[in-house]
Amino acid sequence: MRSYWLWLIFLIAAWLGAMLHIYPLEREIAWRLLLSAMFFAVYFLLPLIRERPALLTFATSLAALLAAVALWPAADGPPNPYPLILFALLVGHAAYSLKSAGAAVAGAFAVLAAFLPVLAGYPSLPLLFLVLFTAISAVALIQFRVLLSEREETAARGEALLSEYRRLKRRLISDEEAARQEERAYVGREIHDSVGHKLSALLMQLEVYRLKSGGETREMLTQLKGLAKESLEETRNEIKGNEWKAAVWETVSL
Repeated sequence: MRSYWLWLIFLIAAWLGAMLHIYPLEREIAWRLLLSAMFFAVYFLLPLIRERPALLTFATSLAALLAAVALWPAADGPPNPYPLILFALLVGHAAYSLKSAGAAVAGAFAVLAAFLPVLAGYPSLPLLFLVLFTAISAVALIQFRVLLSEREETAARGEALLSEYRRLKRRLISDEEAARQEERAYVGREIHDSVGHKLSALLMQLEVYRLKSGGETREMLTQLKGLAKESLEETRNEIKGNEWKAAVWETVSL
């Protein structure tokens, strides 16, 4: 947005210089001011249609033609150099905002607008000067467009690399979590193979002693058996939970 206001400031300065250089007659002021208002109205619309290249190209070309008519030289006045600055600014704005094809079309209309007074026989700068100014401006703008395209490509590659880095980082975090879950499942299986089997053996021995005993001893053994059975169930549930989490993380990582 800051660049837009810079372009606008330069355009207003060139426009004021052109109008003061023309010093229009009283009968010309009305239509020149009307065309000036139309020119700036079109220019103020440019940021709103920046995402529509075809419409932006048309609006920039129309602005060049409006400027040519609004700043048309007087029949008995001196040549006016300010419209050239104005057209150069318009083409520069087009090269900055449009792709190569759109900028070329807008540039062609600006060149046509610059040469119209010469073709119509009105006072203008020498034809050779206009040709040289156009050629130098075209080379400068083409070079600017090339540099701008290279910067855009570099920015696009940087964005792609950043996106790939983020994707790899997410994948690394996912793989690390999957590895942790798999390790927990492995540890759980090891616990099941050792502690689970020992608890199962303890339950069997408690049941044998419970059947052989009686009275308070039998009741106590029943309670111990219940505790051992509860511990065995909790161990199995924890192992199943770890295995389920590991399977889920493995599926997500794929």
